[in-house]
Amino acid sequence: MKINYLRHKEYELLINATAASGNDGMSSIVKNSVQMLVKSRSFKRIDLLLSKEIYSSKKIFTESGLSTRWVVRFLNEVILFRAHEILFGKKIKTYLSFHSVPANLKHARQVIYLHQPFIIESLFFAFKNSFHIFLKACVMRILIRLFDSNNVFYIVQTEYFKRKLLDKYSIKKNRIHVVKPTIKKNTCPPKKQLIHDNFIFYPSSYYFYKNHRLLFRLLKDLKKMSIPDYRILLTLTQEEISSLLKKERIPYENDIRSKIVCTGVIPNNEISSYYMGSKAVIFPSKIETFGLPLIEAALLGKKILVLDKELYREVLDNYSGAVFIKENNREKWADEASIALTHPLKNHSINIPKILNHCAFSRTIISIMKSL
Repeated sequence: MKINYLRHKEYELLINATAASGNDGMSSIVKNSVQMLVKSRSFKRIDLLLSKEIYSSKKIFTESGLSTRWVVRFLNEVILFRAHEILFGKKIKTYLSFHSVPANLKHARQVIYLHQPFIIESLFFAFKNSFHIFLKACVMRILIRLFDSNNVFYIVQTEYFKRKLLDKYSIKKNRIHVVKPTIKKNTCPPKKQLIHDNFIFYPSSYYFYKNHRLLFRLLKDLKKMSIPDYRILLTLTQEEISSLLKKERIPYENDIRSKIVCTGVIPNNEISSYYMGSKAVIFPSKIETFGLPLIEAALLGKKILVLDKELYREVLDNYSGAVFIKENNREKWADEASIALTHPLKNHSINIPKILNHCAFSRTIISIMKSL
């Protein structure tokens, strides 16, 4: 992997998106944003820094194959960019970053997409569970405080994130813009044959803050109830589940393990089948930037059992199918899961126009840049 090297004397718009892996949500945002920026004709030249070539166009100058390691990214943004300005007289007029921190650029106008939750959430919680995430969060907080200026604008996904950001940093309110993620409603019927027909679905990754411990506790409580054959589907691998069970000191071959189905990562074109086939979606995650599965489930009218947090109440916006439950209310979690598994589904509705916000992210970027 290469580190970033600024080859040209001047950059009208430099987009830094080396963290985009090519098959994640950030990659979709990057592609959509670049397409909108090209169509807007607001810039004569656009340069794009990538780790993988997720987008190509004759109108874009792309440097791919760059390092995805966060340490390398931060070194680029703290030292290398500034060194190129001072030593080689290179000039970046406008800088758009998808790395959640501003760069050490003295004169550039910057637009920063903030999507790392530990910028605003408890560092103690991170320290207890992952020193790597704790260290990364500390570095990011320092960089925001060091390089924030009146030339730096931020895009966040929720009003909750904006409030927390204002509480923790000396950033002016008018420099923080809230743009909800772009979500398309999938109205196609399920096409995939599912493993089980009576299940609760939790789409999540293997991070400590996803709170899988609550699910193991829930399975213990459901065992005491008279519920027909059921499963909990997790988008984890068998190895990841084994690791989680080991951490919780739960024997691998026991009643809890027998109720868990591991799907691994589900392709985007199949995920709606799992939502639509489920009796309910459960979401006990302690920390998120937005909580995209909540909206994906709501748009399909699914019942959602969700941890009671201010962020999730904002995201679901009075969705009638949501049941908000305090983390330690074991009885409530078990009762609501039992009802979902033993009673017919009822479709709910959501105010779709407030959620579907196509290209809003890109339009906000263009609006900010035109105002500078």
